[in-house]
Formats: sequence, structure tokens, C-alpha cells
Amino acid sequence: MNRTANKASRLPNGAGCPSAPPPSPNGSNGDRPPANPTATDGRDPASGRFLPGWKGGPGNPHARAVAARRKALLGAVTPEDIARVGKKLLEMAEGGDVPAIALLFKYIIGQPRPARDPDWLDVEEFDLLRRSPTLAECHDALDRVAAGYAALMALHRQPADGEGYEALVAKVLEKAQAELRRNMEQFRTRFPLSSFLDDEDDVNDDED
Repeated sequence: MNRTANKASRLPNGAGCPSAPPPSPNGSNGDRPPANPTATDGRDPASGRFLPGWKGGPGNPHARAVAARRKALLGAVTPEDIARVGKKLLEMAEGGDVPAIALLFKYIIGQPRPARDPDWLDVEEFDLLRRSPTLAECHDALDRVAAGYAALMALHRQPADGEGYEALVAKVLEKAQAELRRNMEQFRTRFPLSSFLDDEDDVNDDED
């Protein structure tokens, strides 16, 4: 046998070697056909992939029942019940109950973190420095802040300078004070016998 024939016999599809079988389609196992060759399950019989528009399976059939029971449990337990249980847990922890201490610390302090490996401190510090923004990225962020500030001032028709900013702050403050006075008037209308002081009384007290 010459070298050419010997080399061809070692190839997958060479002379003297049977051709490899084609890959099995998705959803089949070896030579067995797919479990469901029809498209009733939402799959393409040829490729085994889901057809366009297929919404998927029905999901968890017990999800609604679990949600209903969880809602009922939340409705049965009040914040006062949680406070009483918490105090009971604290009493057990103070009495030396180690599982109660662990549970109390777990929800109050949190899980203890693993100890830092001192040999990796320099590497972690370098990685943190590597992940930090560069000077160019900081300048870009500041430019975006400046652009947003300019857009805000333009929205309120104020110049993007110190005087325009002070005018915008005064405008917002005046609007907040007007809203507060309107709320106080509505409160006095609903509760005319309230013991709250009027704005004039407040001013007189401040002057005194």
C-alpha cells in the first residue's frame, strides 16, 4: 500500500473508511425519531426548534395557589406580631440560646464575610484602581453634567450662569411656599378648630 492510499484510509471520509453518519436533529436521541414529530408542541418537526409566535409552556400550575396562600399568611401576621416574635427571639438569645443568637445576628448584622487573604490585598487594590474611571472619563462625565445643567436652565428660560441659577432656585422656592400655603388653607378649612398658628402669628413670634 502506497502512502497516498494509507493517508486516505486514515481520513474520516477517505477510501476504505465508511462515511460518518449525519448529525442527529435537535430533539432526537441517536437513530430514534423525535419524541413528538408533529408541530403540536410548538416545535418545527424538521429542526426541532420552537416555531415563531410560540408562547412557551404553561408554567408552574401551582404558582397562583402558592401566591394566594402567601397573601393569606401576610394578611394574618401583623407588624405587632413580628415585634413580639422579635422580642421573644431576643430573650432567647440573651438566655444563651446559640441558634437564636445566630439567627438574630444574621438578620440584624448580616452574614459574616470571609476573612481577607493578605496575599491578595495588593492585587485587589490594583484591580480596583484598574476599574476606576480615567481622567478622560471624568471629564466626559463633567461635560454631561454641564450639558444637563444647561438643558435644565434652558427649559426654565434662565441663563446658564450664577444669576440664572439663583433666579431658578427662587422660582422653585416660591412655588413650594405657595403649595404649602394652599395646603395649610385646605387644612384650616377642614379643621377650623385646629391649634396651629397662622403665618402672621409665626412672623410676630419671630420678630419678638
